[in-house]
Order: sequence, then C-alpha cells, then structure tokens
Amino acid sequence: TMFDGWVMKGEKFPSSQDHPLPLYERYVNYCDSGAARKSVRSSQNVAMVFFRVHGAGSSFAVTVRKHVNPFPCNVISQSPEGSYTMVTPQQHRNCSFSIIYPVAIDISEFNLAHHSNFPKRSLPSCAESGDYVQLLGGSGIDTSKLLPITDLCIS
Repeated sequence: TMFDGWVMKGEKFPSSQDHPLPLYERYVNYCDSGAARKSVRSSQNVAMVFFRVHGAGSSFAVTVRKHVNPFPCNVISQSPEGSYTMVTPQQHRNCSFSIIYPVAIDISEFNLAHHSNFPKRSLPSCAESGDYVQLLGGSGIDTSKLLPITDLCIS
C-alpha cells in the first residue's frame, strides 16, 4: 500500500484539512487492485509505503524518483534549524510547514503578502485580515489536532 502522505501513531500528515484529496483517494493498495506495476505520484511532499513480507528470504523492490516541486505545500522540515521560505504564487490554499524536532522558534524576519515587518501579536482580526501565519504546537503530526500558539499578521 502506498499512502499519499505520512502516518505516525494513527495521525496523518498532511491532515484531511490540508490535503486536496479525500482520504480514500490517498491510499493505493497494490495487492487488492492488481496494479503491481502501476506508477503512483504523491500529490504532496511526502509519501509512505506500507509492506509486509511473510516468508524469510522474501523481498520486494520499489523505485522512487524525486520530482522537483518549486512551490511545495505541506512540508516536513528535514533539519532542526535553518531559514525557511514558503511561496504559493497565485494559489489560494492553506499550507503547513512542520518541524518534528524539539525547537525554540525565533522569528527574526517576517514577510507576508509582499509586506515586510516584524510580527505582530495575535489579534482577533488576524484571521479576517487576509493572509496570516498560525503557529501551532503539540506532539503529533496532524495539524487539525495541534493547539494554536499565536497568529502572525501584518496590521
């Protein structure tokens, strides 16, 4: 089975809120469908292969090719530190950037919707102001189950 996303402790990344496909379309079961040679492309930036090999000495092979995605959405950080930029040109969608390492976040520069400024503290009007960044915290990977820490927007 190939899953368009990542599953950890029963939680899915990206969450159903952040993924354009319904959950049932994100699974491709090769054994049941007879599609052993079918090529599948992840619609996001992460995919997971589930397998079970019953006999000792048995194996399976999978070929993976990386396709360049200039505008990634729903990304898992590959490093516990660094500078990150996410761009979604001319697209109206929610994206997530997940850091799965214990971190202290220091925002030294903030740019949103072509405006540059330092972040402002959460205001009730942040969500209504258009584009904004929401910092979430928790111990899982499903963004719909994380707790809001603060919203950042340009006021």
